[in-house]
Amino acid sequence: MVNTIEESVMGREHNIKFRKARRVTQISFLIVLILSLVKIVVGYLFGSSGLIADGLHSFLDSIMILTVMIVVVYMTREPSERFPYGYYKAEDLAVLFISIVFLVISIDLVYNSVLAIKAREYGVIDPLAAVVAFSSGAISFSIGMIQERVARSANISSLLLNSREMKYDSIASSFVGVSILLGNYFYIPLDKVASIILGLVVAWVAVMSLKNAILGLLDAWNRPQITEKIRGIILSFPKVRDVKTVRLRKAGPLIFGDAII
Repeated sequence: MVNTIEESVMGREHNIKFRKARRVTQISFLIVLILSLVKIVVGYLFGSSGLIADGLHSFLDSIMILTVMIVVVYMTREPSERFPYGYYKAEDLAVLFISIVFLVISIDLVYNSVLAIKAREYGVIDPLAAVVAFSSGAISFSIGMIQERVARSANISSLLLNSREMKYDSIASSFVGVSILLGNYFYIPLDKVASIILGLVVAWVAVMSLKNAILGLLDAWNRPQITEKIRGIILSFPKVRDVKTVRLRKAGPLIFGDAII
């Protein structure tokens, strides 16, 4: 009876955290989508490829947030006969898809920026583009901090990944702003260099996220300290003579396991 009450309380706490995560992702999605459109439009109007790249980066962030919203909805669904462990693996699938998209876009971004530098396609950019970049950076950083706090509370990896990406976006936006101002002053292609650096950062994040998603889908486990801790707890029961195997797998914010004793 006590266990049933505890499980019920824990279930309610998880649902509250997931609902909060859903609200945060919904608000973040709207803000980031607006930011991305503003940066892309201003970048085109004033000829800043760095700002356009940053806008595309933010647009990908908004897609990622939308995917996280869908994942959070699935994670709140009750397990069924067909899915007895729930729908937590949807998170790994979402991260896998997002990482592939990020990787492709970042490679294309770097390639086009290198071509633009070789062709000497750069000139003076309106300082208003720099103001947009700096403002976007401040907003992205604030969103990232809020997302990180909620993600750690609910233990949602995809939301935590997005919070880090928002911080990267903040740094990238600030760098684009600086490159626009200095590029205008020295008449050098810093705006294009910023695009290349931004593309490489996005590619690195995409590769690492892709790796983690694949390992999650394959039920890879590399936390032996938790395995040994569970083994010790089982052995602490007087009637248990030996523990033959302990198998653990991560699914979303939860860890499922079984043991042969």
